[in-house]
Amino acid sequence: MPKQKYTFASILRDSILILWGLIILLPLCWVLIGSFKNNVQLYENPWGLPTEYHFENFARAWSEAQIGLFFVNSIVVTAFSVTIGVFLSVLAAYVVNRFPYRIVKFAFWAFTASMMLPLVLTLVPKFLIIRDAGLLDSRMGLVLVYVAGAIPFGVFTMESFFASLPKSFEESAFIDGAGPFTTFLRIITPLTAPGVTVITIFQFLGSWNEFYHAMVLVSSPAKFTIPLGMVRLIEVQQYSIEWGPIFAGMVIVIIPILAFFALTQKRLVGGLTAGGLKG
Repeated sequence: MPKQKYTFASILRDSILILWGLIILLPLCWVLIGSFKNNVQLYENPWGLPTEYHFENFARAWSEAQIGLFFVNSIVVTAFSVTIGVFLSVLAAYVVNRFPYRIVKFAFWAFTASMMLPLVLTLVPKFLIIRDAGLLDSRMGLVLVYVAGAIPFGVFTMESFFASLPKSFEESAFIDGAGPFTTFLRIITPLTAPGVTVITIFQFLGSWNEFYHAMVLVSSPAKFTIPLGMVRLIEVQQYSIEWGPIFAGMVIVIIPILAFFALTQKRLVGGLTAGGLKG
């Protein structure tokens, strides 16, 4: 096996990647270490390992700080948002690619243009729509907003995957007697699994971490998602902040994201390289 030759460009590239990795990992490690400390240990030695491990921080964050309730709310909202958003995105992208009528193409470019709008420009219209629909301060209102926000990217991504599939698959299925829905569900959809994986991951991360819409549309603490719950936890403590339970809550929030990414990392990379982000 030939030895790898190091050039100035490769050394610079690797150094930048290592530096970027450290910038991302160090705060995560600090939060993890801090989740086992009390305030005294954090103030005396912020970066050192804990001299005494306070596992009760996780119990307090889960029960006393109601992270458990916020966790369940986030799971419910994210599950419904991702399921509905992915389903509608795949259907819409298939129609856009296979039925290139003018109104369909106009809808596709409208989806694409909506991704360029800043978030702050859409907060007030979304608030008014959800209020008029009677869904203000409800998890269903959040689900609808997240689905609406996820569909443009999903359609834009999935349209590229459908474009890479020859129409001969559908023609063969029609000759064998399969209907449009059977052809779409049993033949076309499995072939676009990498693209479905890509939009599922992005929609999951977007719904799980979203803060601004939740802050505007939800006011009852019992319906808070995790991002709102973490802010409320800090506000409730006011000047007597206990950092250990806060860091423990952050760790609880991060675990599902890391687990989800670890399970889907190979499929994500495969989906991206398969053409999911091609124009």
